[in-house]
Amino acid sequence: GRILVAGIARDLVNLPANDDFGVARLNADGTLDASFGSNGVAFADFAGRVDGADDILIQPDGSIVLLGAAHSVTADADFAIARLTSAGVLDPTFGGDGTVIINIAGRSDGAHAGALLSDGRIVATGRAAVSGGSDPDIGIIRLLPTGAPDSTFDEEGIVWPATPEYEWVVDLAVDASGRIIVSGHKEDAAFLARYTETGALDATFDGGTTVASVLSRANGVALDQAGRIIVVGAEAGDMRVVRLNDDGTLDTSFGTDGIVAIDFFGGFDEASDVVIQPDGKILVVGQLSEGLNRRVALVRVVP
Repeated sequence: GRILVAGIARDLVNLPANDDFGVARLNADGTLDASFGSNGVAFADFAGRVDGADDILIQPDGSIVLLGAAHSVTADADFAIARLTSAGVLDPTFGGDGTVIINIAGRSDGAHAGALLSDGRIVATGRAAVSGGSDPDIGIIRLLPTGAPDSTFDEEGIVWPATPEYEWVVDLAVDASGRIIVSGHKEDAAFLARYTETGALDATFDGGTTVASVLSRANGVALDQAGRIIVVGAEAGDMRVVRLNDDGTLDTSFGTDGIVAIDFFGGFDEASDVVIQPDGKILVVGQLSEGLNRRVALVRVVP
């Protein structure tokens, strides 16, 4: 029941700024857990310059996997993964020193979200950009429990479908068959793509076309107990929750033709993430607008 929170920890003494992965563990009452790291906090430094964590994964043994991006003084950003023990110490069995850096596109890469497989392998997705960030593509990596790239995933452990379109990946989910679903937006439309366990684009899945017709942003994605796909985001200024069948078609038994639209005060509302509760209810978080004010929005949907 303890709480982990991760992001950026900045060293303002050694400038230019030396940002590291930072992670804190809190007790259930919100106080720092002094048994973790150093007085409740721990750090991971990759290349000595600007590092930041975007997601946290908890392994069954309590080990903590952090995903994000790392920059060095002389190189651009790469996917960065760190693993700490449950005590908050970098795990030397992962990458040799507890950290792994993966270069995909050679310029501006960074992991935004990830998932753990039942055998301990790690999947992460994010941006892969040759141009320094102005034209990102989908980047997906799969690592062995040791931190080495998984050669059974598109041979080198990396999937990078480079396109001339702007594609920004936000979230990822892995189904019971090991297929990887990524969500995000390109240009002015949402996208959803599914890749097979070997890293090939799944031609049997039409979810990208479906989602683009009902969402301008596809942010969070999750799978319910029946394997149906829940995608949250926005369209026409409202928060939207969409449920898809396994083939990517809209599940018309959900909401209105597969869609639940939520409008709070007539302003712009957007869902950013989704969690499926043990009882199957869908918990959605995002933002709402009321005039010039923006506030956190929380919605729970009965499936």
